[in-house]
Amino acid sequence: MSPFARKYLKYREGNLVDFEEEEKEKFDTYVQRMQAEELDEGETNPVVYETMPHFHCELTGGINRIAFSTADDPFFKTTTPKYYPEAVVVAPDGTIQARINPNERSSGEFSMTYQDDIRDPVLKINDDRKV
Repeated sequence: MSPFARKYLKYREGNLVDFEEEEKEKFDTYVQRMQAEELDEGETNPVVYETMPHFHCELTGGINRIAFSTADDPFFKTTTPKYYPEAVVVAPDGTIQARINPNERSSGEFSMTYQDDIRDPVLKINDDRKV
């Protein structure tokens, strides 16, 4: 799990500030104990990066174009798609600036759109979607 994804989960739960304060306190205590050589046998860094239940990636820098796409199983059709791409633009202060998914199909500010049926009809074997 990336540092951003870890903090984003806490932000969505509404307890990011408390989480950061508690973690900073634990880490500072750990560093002080390490410098004083007072760590217990097997004691490790209190900052732990768990496994993220969802695919995530963090992109920064001068990116001009990027696309994500998903495809359902062509041999098993469901009435509701099992997978769909979603893009969330988050500012450095943690505020969500844009979200693109099947319910929110475009963002003029970031020139992002959600599209259905993106494949050439000859090649299409599936209901594809992309952001």
